[in-house]
Amino acid sequence: MIDIKFGTPVPVVFYDNILADIEMELHARFVGRSIISDYDINRHGNEEELSKFLKSNCIDIAKVCFEEKWPAGISIVRTWKHHLGPLFDEELARLGIIAKTEIVNFTLTEESEKEYKEKIYYFTKPHLTSLYDDHINTNIIPPDMVKSPISMPWFPDNVNNHTSPATPPVSGPAWDCPACGSKDNHYSFCPECGTKRPEISEELKPGEWRCICGYVTSSKFCPECGRAKM
Repeated sequence: MIDIKFGTPVPVVFYDNILADIEMELHARFVGRSIISDYDINRHGNEEELSKFLKSNCIDIAKVCFEEKWPAGISIVRTWKHHLGPLFDEELARLGIIAKTEIVNFTLTEESEKEYKEKIYYFTKPHLTSLYDDHINTNIIPPDMVKSPISMPWFPDNVNNHTSPATPPVSGPAWDCPACGSKDNHYSFCPECGTKRPEISEELKPGEWRCICGYVTSSKFCPECGRAKM
């Protein structure tokens, strides 16, 4: 067995799915460890040359994982612990290296983390953005509250620590995410990968209606997001 540790000397560039159909360019550094059980000596020489090859090419290998192998519609930032190591091993096998790889750290650059937080906030909280646009002059929602995701109590404080946003739960039964498999969700969006809750088809009681945010009510306005009855 050969134990090789490697890391990115410069950030790797990738495109992440904030939601199933929304992408953004991000930059991150990662650290990994590969336990190599076998390799093609004719291609990679001795252990020292093998180690140099892996350390020199880890960024290119990761790019192949992100661009060619990553499951469609799944967030890299949210699910790298589950997918990156196994996909890394698939590419290593194609290069003549049999290994078990663990990515022990995956960290967005400061600029990318800020951009990621801002965009995922706006795309997963459309009702707040709408309320801001509708009521900016009446001060129902203070502009600094809407514009600063850090002030929101349910917004994750640290994307790299994978703190799930504690968004207010929607009415209706728990659901399993069809994209990443996360179980027993009670939110409008999957807290693991950001996939929107599937449409709920259960029958409503007389006088009830389901708001687009997912909340069921019989009021004229949704008590969850403030939208008027359609």
